[in-house]
Amino acid sequence: MAKINHIHKYKRIRYKTGFTIFRCVLENCPHFIRSELVLGRKCICWRCETPFILRKNNLSKPHCENCTKGKEKEKFSNAIDTLLNVLG
Repeated sequence: MAKINHIHKYKRIRYKTGFTIFRCVLENCPHFIRSELVLGRKCICWRCETPFILRKNNLSKPHCENCTKGKEKEKFSNAIDTLLNVLG
């Protein structure tokens, strides 16, 4: 089998038994890894397509820090706007 050199784009797969793996979804890549071993691995963000290192806080959804914080800021901003519209 030929060696594939690329940065993986992981998707978390949870089985009914509670076992979790991360599988690369890029074309022709058979790579998968157990959830315990994925910390510290480089992968591609699902939103902005830039490489980043997986840490504990972004295991549930493989997004980089910038995309995760951006979404939270957007939600907070929308909540403030809604509150101001209701009060004003």
